[in-house]
Amino acid sequence: MRRDQNAGLAHGLNSCPCAPKVSFKLSPKNQKLSDGISNLAPSLLKQEAEAMEQAETVLLLDETRMRLNISTSEIGGFVTSFIRRNKANQATTRPKLHSPLKHPHGPFHFQFALTPGCPFEVQSSLDLINWITVSSGVFSGEMMDYVDSSASDFSARFYRVRSGELSSENILGFAAVSIPPGFSMIANPFDSVSNTVSSLMAKMPDGTTLSKFDPSQHKLSSNTYRNDRWKNPHEKLSPGEGGILFNPSNDYLTLNFSGKVQQGNLFNPIPAGFSIRSSLVPRPGRLNLDLQFPLSEGDTIQIFDRDRQEYVTYKYPSPVWEKNPPVIGICEAFWVQKTSPENWSRTLWIE
Repeated sequence: MRRDQNAGLAHGLNSCPCAPKVSFKLSPKNQKLSDGISNLAPSLLKQEAEAMEQAETVLLLDETRMRLNISTSEIGGFVTSFIRRNKANQATTRPKLHSPLKHPHGPFHFQFALTPGCPFEVQSSLDLINWITVSSGVFSGEMMDYVDSSASDFSARFYRVRSGELSSENILGFAAVSIPPGFSMIANPFDSVSNTVSSLMAKMPDGTTLSKFDPSQHKLSSNTYRNDRWKNPHEKLSPGEGGILFNPSNDYLTLNFSGKVQQGNLFNPIPAGFSIRSSLVPRPGRLNLDLQFPLSEGDTIQIFDRDRQEYVTYKYPSPVWEKNPPVIGICEAFWVQKTSPENWSRTLWIE
């Protein structure tokens, strides 16, 4: 108080033009005390502000609890319940895909299941390497149906389902191939429920034939479609095999193959001599460079040109092979003449 009075007096004297200039100087003891008070003031103000903020927070929580008519223990229960629900919505098992079906010139349909309440993404790919999300949602607890209405825009497409960090345990896909009048060498690149000709090619023109080569007996056997049924409806066309299909009509046909993509360490035995084979992995490419077909000196490959209706022969090694190696399509089979038996080994894992 005295210091304030002295300061006011000094100000009054100094403001008077006729008065001598007056200044006051505190003693060292008083100056030290004044400095301590100045340094302590911000700290005290900060502590007071924090205390007020905490008090306001407590009041706000009390007011909220009173309005909601809930207790502190109930709030803790809500938090615990939320954490449990969040954990429960994380998939514990990998999704599984079922019942693939490609409609002629139309959509592709399949079903899948995973842990109820979990989010999911349906992803598609054209090469089993690059994937894009085409649909997403939360699994309701019942079998989920997915329909790709744009499937007719693609000659082949593959599908998987992801939930969090988990991918589906299997991958489904379809491939469509155009069959001209006359002969074609065809293959089924997917593992379906039965792989029988009656399920793979249920509706064909009357007089259609499928010929398969038996290496053990060195002969072709023919299966004919007449009167809306195959002569041998239980004959199989499994992945890795192939056949010669004859289209007796004057129109192009479209064959749709669909099913599961085989994964893991895959082996397709190639016997010595003649056989008809196809790739176990549904990818097109150069036979030895992309599809990893095992070659030995003296081997011969024959591909059927369905447009020209004639065989194209490739001998290994040869200048023709080096310049233009044979390229195999997804649903295409070929003749092979091996000088010695070998395994056509492929490894495919899709994460």
